[in-house]
Amino acid sequence: MRVIILSLVFLSLSFSQVLIWYDDMTNFPQNWTLGGVGDTWTRVSTRYYSSPYSAKCSKDSLYRSNVNIWMERSVNLSGFYSGAVVFYIYQDLDSSDYIYFEYYSGSEWITFWQSNGFAGGFIQRVMAPIPNTATKIRFRFSSDSVNVSEGVYIDDVTVYGYRYDVGVTEIVAPKGILDSGTTITPKAKVKNFGDFMTTCTVRMRIGTFYNNIQVVNNLSPGQVREVSFSSWQVRQRGTWVVKCSTQLRNDYNPNNDWKVETVFVRVRDVGVVSILAPTGNVDSGTSHTPQAKIKNYGNTNEDVGVLFKIGTNYRDSLFLNLPAGKETTLSFNQWLAIQRGKNIVKCSLLFNDFVPNNNYRIDSVFVRVFDVGIKEILQPIGTVDSGTNIIPKAKVKNYGNVIANFKSYFKIGNFYWDSLVCNLPAERETILSFNQWYAAIRGKHLVKCSLLINDRFLENNYQIDSVFVRIWDCGVKEILAPTGIIDSGTSVIPEVKIINYGNIDQEFSVLFKIGDFYNDSVHLYLTAERDTTISFNEWQAKERGKHLVKCTLLVTDNFPENNYKLDSVFVRVLDVGLTEIITPKGEVDSTGILTPQAKVKNYGNTSVNFFTTIKITGDEYYWISETYVEDLLPNEVRIINFPNWQIAKRGEYVVTCSTRLVNDQIPINNKKEENFTVQVHDCGIITVYSPPEECDSNKTYPVITLIKNYGTVNKNLKLSFKIGDDYLSVRTLTLNAGETLAVEFDSWQPRRRDYVCSQCVIDSCYNDINPLNDTIRSAHFVKVIDVGILRIVSPSDSVSEGEIIPQIEIKNFGNVSTWIMLKIVIYHNNLPIYLDSVSVEMQPYEIKIVSFSPWQANEGSFTILAQLILNGDMEPENDTLYRDFVVESYEPWVLLRDIPRGSYKGVKGGSALAFGNNLVFAFKGNNTREFYIYCCSTGTWKEGKPLPSGDKGKNIKDGGALVYDKKHNLLFATKGNKTKEFYCYYPEFDSWERKRDIPGKKGIGGGTSLTYFSLSEDTNYVILLKGGTKEFYAYWIEKDSWLTLKELPGEKKFKKGSAITSDNNYIYILKGNTNEFFAYDIRKDSFEIRKSLPLVGRNLKKKKAKDGASLCCDGKRIYAFKGGNCNEFWYYDILNNEWIEGEPIPLAPSNKKVKSGGALVYDEINKRVYALKGSNTYEFWRYLPRKNVFLSKENLNKEFPLTINSEKST
Repeated sequence: MRVIILSLVFLSLSFSQVLIWYDDMTNFPQNWTLGGVGDTWTRVSTRYYSSPYSAKCSKDSLYRSNVNIWMERSVNLSGFYSGAVVFYIYQDLDSSDYIYFEYYSGSEWITFWQSNGFAGGFIQRVMAPIPNTATKIRFRFSSDSVNVSEGVYIDDVTVYGYRYDVGVTEIVAPKGILDSGTTITPKAKVKNFGDFMTTCTVRMRIGTFYNNIQVVNNLSPGQVREVSFSSWQVRQRGTWVVKCSTQLRNDYNPNNDWKVETVFVRVRDVGVVSILAPTGNVDSGTSHTPQAKIKNYGNTNEDVGVLFKIGTNYRDSLFLNLPAGKETTLSFNQWLAIQRGKNIVKCSLLFNDFVPNNNYRIDSVFVRVFDVGIKEILQPIGTVDSGTNIIPKAKVKNYGNVIANFKSYFKIGNFYWDSLVCNLPAERETILSFNQWYAAIRGKHLVKCSLLINDRFLENNYQIDSVFVRIWDCGVKEILAPTGIIDSGTSVIPEVKIINYGNIDQEFSVLFKIGDFYNDSVHLYLTAERDTTISFNEWQAKERGKHLVKCTLLVTDNFPENNYKLDSVFVRVLDVGLTEIITPKGEVDSTGILTPQAKVKNYGNTSVNFFTTIKITGDEYYWISETYVEDLLPNEVRIINFPNWQIAKRGEYVVTCSTRLVNDQIPINNKKEENFTVQVHDCGIITVYSPPEECDSNKTYPVITLIKNYGTVNKNLKLSFKIGDDYLSVRTLTLNAGETLAVEFDSWQPRRRDYVCSQCVIDSCYNDINPLNDTIRSAHFVKVIDVGILRIVSPSDSVSEGEIIPQIEIKNFGNVSTWIMLKIVIYHNNLPIYLDSVSVEMQPYEIKIVSFSPWQANEGSFTILAQLILNGDMEPENDTLYRDFVVESYEPWVLLRDIPRGSYKGVKGGSALAFGNNLVFAFKGNNTREFYIYCCSTGTWKEGKPLPSGDKGKNIKDGGALVYDKKHNLLFATKGNKTKEFYCYYPEFDSWERKRDIPGKKGIGGGTSLTYFSLSEDTNYVILLKGGTKEFYAYWIEKDSWLTLKELPGEKKFKKGSAITSDNNYIYILKGNTNEFFAYDIRKDSFEIRKSLPLVGRNLKKKKAKDGASLCCDGKRIYAFKGGNCNEFWYYDILNNEWIEGEPIPLAPSNKKVKSGGALVYDEINKRVYALKGSNTYEFWRYLPRKNVFLSKENLNKEFPLTINSEKST
């Protein structure tokens, strides 16, 4: 139900209204429908607004508690855009009680107004606006369970409807034919066809370019008014639609809201579109055909003359007829371009129209002359020296009358080529400068400058000249000796190669130098383009190291950079030696692997490569290895790493290291020798003496470990022992070589159950060669022995007379399995009257409910004491529990707390019950999705998460069902309502999950029922009887899959009144409307016919199982509601195949019998039956079966009293 709450005090009608109906309550409740629970609306004369009657919310002077009643009546607002309801109300209510005004629209009641408390005297209330979709109105009164007062009186209820209607009667302007360019004012006439004055907007549209809105204020009913709109400048040619429309919210008759006319806009306009030729630039002496493009822009045919002029020496004209919207190209007599320069071109129309601006077009033509020529090459010409940098230049002139854009090329021989792009104004000349030319190539070369241009005079487009390049150049080509590397003391004759690169003979001196200690010279005459080799005096190589070698020519020429040559000579010295043995020496730890190292030095002046050898000897031990040293630089000292040496056993050794360099000049420094000793560092943990592998959680243990020094030196140690996360103890000690020692740490009290790891570690043993024995780890299992009593399940605080099976819930809080003895004693007046004990094996962390032998309870007050006996129990505080309880006289049917009202819908078709884990799960049905959970221990209801709406958004109706899977603690449900939806509920998470849809073509409806059947540990089923069919299915819980069972027996379908239940041997089936009863063996997939449910009970009336029928089973007996608006309750004795009528469910407090929504479920913990009566009530019942279900003949016709216990809500 939606709620719209408006504050309506002092609101009155402000529109013209039409009376629909009026009721002064004189004939109440005529034309009204009354409903609800707890009381009824009544015609009274004690208070009224108009004499003599009003309607009151109660028959009594004060209204009752827990009332929800209404009176409703039909309304028809379909002919109006909305309506209003006016009534007078006298109100004297408690602050928690409410009167509601509601209307029915679509498929729901909508609360429009509500009020509580006291308001003196009759007050007029106006409920407006009421939408025209409303089909019913009602007044609903609701009270709670606390205080009451006089109540509410309703009088003089009136229903009104109202409507609006405005329309266009005529478009006054524009219409017909209009000339383009005029200005008019659009106008239209509108009329108020409605019943009352109104204000509206009027819109005028012309084509898609004009849209104007005007407001018409206070238009009286029947009045016609002419409306003027914004002026329109007529420019859009052609035929256009003119539309005028009114805009009024909730207009009753939209058919008269608009009118349509047409208007034609006429245009006369011919124009010159463009001059096609001649335009732009034309060359002198060429012929051209003048052309222009003409267009009729109007929408009528036109005759027009055209005039074409060029400069002062050309004039021509034409005449033509041009249709509307067409354009054409006109060609005039030919024109010869002989006037050089710019000439005006004009095309004109001899025509008077609406748009004179386009009657002519002006352009221009330029008659151009092209001629550019080279006057002179300025440079290079004549003779130039090699190596000179020259900028080539040439003089050009534009002989024409237009700016010339051309490209100029300059070429010298076949090795220089350059170009320029130039813009030269008419009749101007300029000097062109090209990129610099370096005169490097000797001899005479052609020089040419040319223009790339297509002009009228080609003969002046190039010029040719020449240049001669002269070269002076002698140079040192190569120093032949001495160069490279030579050994100290060698004698050498210096030699060089000289060459004349020029084209003339030259005479000059040649100088030769080595370092700063050798200098010699030779005088030389050398022919052009020839070379020669010259020798100098001998040189003795004594100075070690690298020296500069230089040869120089004393000559002046064009290329001085080759007048000298540099080189070098290196006088080499070879000498390497050992400076130190780094390792091994002194004391060496036996860590397994060691890299021998030595330090070598190059005493020479050149980089060298050589071998270095290392040798280690001892008592009957010999080891030798070598390594290759590469690129040892002069004076470089380098540490050499030899291949890894596996350190020998402990003892004394000699290490010898030597170098081997070919031609080493000083061998005395090539060898070194050292003595060293191998020693051992190794301490380790042998074992952990304590704590043991298995420990008790309530004991204290010493912590002891055994360690040993396996090495050759005494060691200072730090030893730590850690157990889990809460124990750490550290010891510091000195351990002599070879010594074994037991180390005791702080004692340990286990605090953590199950497995805990310990670790003993030697944290500091310098250079320990065997870290693997520095740590030892152990696992210890900490046992916890503790079993305790959680609760007394049965008996509860209050039970009825009869057989009671005491039940105690216990838990193994420990981590080991154990046997316990559980004893109970029941006391009456401090004397024991019942004693029993049971031995139980408990697995770790297991929770178990223990049942004892039955106790026949009689009326009175009692105390039950439960005691648990377990040797070594570490928590004895939880071993004892007691409870006081009361045994009341036997009353079979007890009304418990109502199922919650929720949406204020009672229990009807689709309701269902299921029991599990001492909870009752319930659907209310009745087109809701409400889901509730009843706690059997506390006797209270709580709201569970509603069943999902599903993809079709449907609620629970006929066919809704529930069943509990005790193996997996799950609840399964069907929605009914012709759907195939199937759901699973998880109690611990309060959540639903959609499962595979139910098979078959049809959705499920009335007669659908579910039961649970366990075939084996891993094969558990939900059995489904699909109502309205003969289909029978099993849902395999572990595999989330449906199985099709044998078709149900008989020719007729199983409709409303059908139900199933199970004792886990058979599945029992009651067929609706026939009372036939069957047993199904799932192992054999077969049906057995059992004795039918009797048609006639103790009231001697024939009753069939119909809507509301239900079954449940306790393993030996089946309990049944027959439904069909009767209160019969039956037992079925499975062993004897016999039906017995039980105590009927009481009629009070609703005075209703079991009908649609009836449901049963068996409580296997408390040995009782829970029931919903359905029939649109909220009643929830508990039935306590008798030990002997067979009634005596004397009891068959006995009246059974109703008992309502303290759990019933007020």
